[in-house]
Amino acid sequence: MPRRYTVPGPCTVSWGGVSLGYTKAGVTILPQTQLIPIIDDEHGTEPADWIRAGKSAVVTAVFNDPAAIKAAQPFIGALLSNLDSGGDTQLGKLANDGDTANLNQLGKELIITERDNTNLWKAKYTLPTDPETLALASTVEFLAPISFVVALDDDDTLFYLVPDYMR
Repeated sequence: MPRRYTVPGPCTVSWGGVSLGYTKAGVTILPQTQLIPIIDDEHGTEPADWIRAGKSAVVTAVFNDPAAIKAAQPFIGALLSNLDSGGDTQLGKLANDGDTANLNQLGKELIITERDNTNLWKAKYTLPTDPETLALASTVEFLAPISFVVALDDDDTLFYLVPDYMR
């Protein structure tokens, strides 16, 4: 089972220098290591070994502020990617639909600030993506999940700054 980290919340999150506001609770970080099996004749269909092909993480936060969605405007997939000509938000418009204006949204810094305003999590290269579960809810309060993919930086790390309690 993959290791899962929960940043205690509520947290404030900013992406590319733009504050997305407060989260409902904590932020979930799920590291993912991609492995490729090495198959040889001696072992048949069982892998003889594995090669690490890469590493990434998925960061998911649930915001309870409608301004978070407005601030997070070109998101990929089902989350409010772009506005149509009438200024209304479109659901399901892809960022790679030929609109080159969205290309500058790749690889922005993600900063998660814990509720005490002192502990920071910083990732250099992040990309917004579809949340695992898209559940915009507004029965009592507005809840919007937003996810990010974190890629390795130049030093082969996902987060270049983590709180001291994680070291």
